[in-house]
Amino acid sequence: MKKNQKMIIILVAVVCCVLSAVIAMTTTTSDPASAPSSAPSSAPSSGGDYSTTPSTTSMGSSGDCTVAKTDWINSKIIEDDWSQAQGEAAQKCKVPGNLQARIT
Repeated sequence: MKKNQKMIIILVAVVCCVLSAVIAMTTTTSDPASAPSSAPSSAPSSGGDYSTTPSTTSMGSSGDCTVAKTDWINSKIIEDDWSQAQGEAAQKCKVPGNLQARIT
């Protein structure tokens, strides 16, 4: 194979990969079953230090929200115009006083 032919093959492969990536990023779905859940599956990506947060995934005995749940509630307040009460109901917990400053 000539050098020009190899370059054309490489160029075609690169263009196909880029187009595939662009299509994958811009494709939307109307099927609610395949859409991401609005419930949190892990700690938020805000970069906070969660090392002192209780690692319970349920309400526990006090019913207080963890930092991760409090941050999720705050994101719903900001992004979806929820009230704090709606977020607490969805998470089945109450934002404790020491985490209330995380709610904006």
